Amino acid sequence: MKKYIKEIRKVIPSKACQKIIKYFGNDFDDAATVSGVNKEVRNCVTKTLLKPNSFGQRIVSNYVQSIFYQIANNYSKNYPSFHFERISQLDLLKYETNQYKVGYDFHEDFGIKPMKDIYPFL
Repeated sequence: MKKYIKEIRKVIPSKACQKIIKYFGNDFDDAATVSGVNKEVRNCVTKTLLKPNSFGQRIVSNYVQSIFYQIANNYSKNYPSFHFERISQLDLLKYETNQYKVGYDFHEDFGIKPMKDIYPFL
């Protein structure tokens, strides 16, 4: 299974990360799991990059999405059975120290259909 997992570091340049934070770094929502918001399990806030509200946000969102499309296209050259159609979720997560446990406790979410996910971390 590990041969199918690809780790790519420093995909998004530091200046681009600064732009992401500049344009999307406010008005966060509590992050939830399948069972809802539970700060004892997932102690962070989130903001989607897929619903830009300004021209600047749209440019940043399109740029970040283009990077992941390039990665998916390159991956599919090595693994032709991999099919990537669209980005359905692209969130900026912000972790802060507060009265809850810090970070994220490992847990499993179960759904009704299998998922093929790419997990980007900035």
